[in-house]
Amino acid sequence: MMKLYYFDVFARAEPIRMMLSYAKVPFEDVRIGGPEMKTMKEEGKLEYGQVPMLELEDGTKLCQSIPIANYVATVYGLHPESPLDVHRGQSIHEAIVSDFGYKMPPTLFSPPSAERDEKMAAFGVQYQVAAAHLARVLSQREDKFICGNKLSFADFTVGGFWLNLFTNPNAKDADF
Repeated sequence: MMKLYYFDVFARAEPIRMMLSYAKVPFEDVRIGGPEMKTMKEEGKLEYGQVPMLELEDGTKLCQSIPIANYVATVYGLHPESPLDVHRGQSIHEAIVSDFGYKMPPTLFSPPSAERDEKMAAFGVQYQVAAAHLARVLSQREDKFICGNKLSFADFTVGGFWLNLFTNPNAKDADF
């Protein structure tokens, strides 16, 4: 059985968990903490010293969240068939998740402070811009999902980002 290693948070592993669950692929969801992470690094089990890591049944270890998600999407038919839809999904992912989303967690999960409050206010403005952009792009077509009428990689990665932002039980600022 495959094993997905990540911390006990949604973040970068959640789209992978969602895709594997949607595809009804059995996998072990290995939630690790600091001590386990340190041991895995020391033992050289993490190619870049980071998680998530997906360990396949044959022992092959895949690293980096987007390449893992792409692997899962490819193997389990979660990429759109049209190259233009692939582009659409990847461009929305980049604009929302990479350009906006990955800049936010260090601030969102940091302890309260005046500096954090300033950064959160700025993220609030950036959030409005990102949400408006996503709404505008999605309204340009009448598809059920981001890349057409079937769930795809983009729905899980972009949707996973919003899920993490709004429902992550470990967020330090639930009001945001």
